Amino acid sequence: YAQADLRDSSTYMIGFEAEDLAGNFAKPVGLYNFHVDRTLPVFSNISPRSNTYSNNPLFEFTLSEDLYYGKVIFTEQAGSLNSGTKVEFEMDSVDFSQGFHALDTLKNQLPLVDGAIYTIQLVGRDIADNWNDTTLITDYHYDITLPVTVLLDPLDSSFVNTNAVTINNSENLLTAEMFWINPQGDAKLVSLRTRDLAIGENRLIMYAISLNENTHYDLFINTVDLAGNTNQTRITEGIIYDITLPLLTITKPANGGYINNKAVSYTV
Repeated sequence: YAQADLRDSSTYMIGFEAEDLAGNFAKPVGLYNFHVDRTLPVFSNISPRSNTYSNNPLFEFTLSEDLYYGKVIFTEQAGSLNSGTKVEFEMDSVDFSQGFHALDTLKNQLPLVDGAIYTIQLVGRDIADNWNDTTLITDYHYDITLPVTVLLDPLDSSFVNTNAVTINNSENLLTAEMFWINPQGDAKLVSLRTRDLAIGENRLIMYAISLNENTHYDLFINTVDLAGNTNQTRITEGIIYDITLPLLTITKPANGGYINNKAVSYTV
């Protein structure tokens, strides 16, 4: 048979004519609106991107054409909790249309594993049965665990002569704010520097917070982790800021005096 050279993305009318061996002609028949499509469907402008953290799997994308079928596959990467484990679900038909799809939760989204690192594969099949399964998002960190920051120093009801604070972070943070609250409820606050957002113990020094002499303060820090989870530290209460030097006066013995014992009197 002869194979026609049909152009991709074109629409044809196909007609058939036939003559039998006796010279009789069949009534012509035709196919109308025959679409030739060899182009794979393409996902573009995709969110989430590779190497991101999230506590809610929201998707945004643009489709080059209508889909007939689509699915999403989350596969735990090497180094994750259960490497190779998959979470797979079909996309809903509302997500099949050509064009832009705004950031939202996919309707058939299945639960993910907290703390897992995934490769996300988007699979699409168009009406002409062209498949595209090459769209990958790597190093997607799913995290719904709250960050925990512990105030190690100062302690409750302690006296301090500096605003330095020691903390310990359970994970890397995106942002954090430190609050010093006086008895009137007035707050002095400052955002933590990037270096102090790292996991582990950090000494917070040289922050531009001016504390008032002989004032009691309550101290806490609000934190946000890389996935957007928020938390607050336990409040350290009754910290007293004191930078006045103690004055010690010796009253006995007097300068140049004579003594026959080691007794000393003084005032503070």
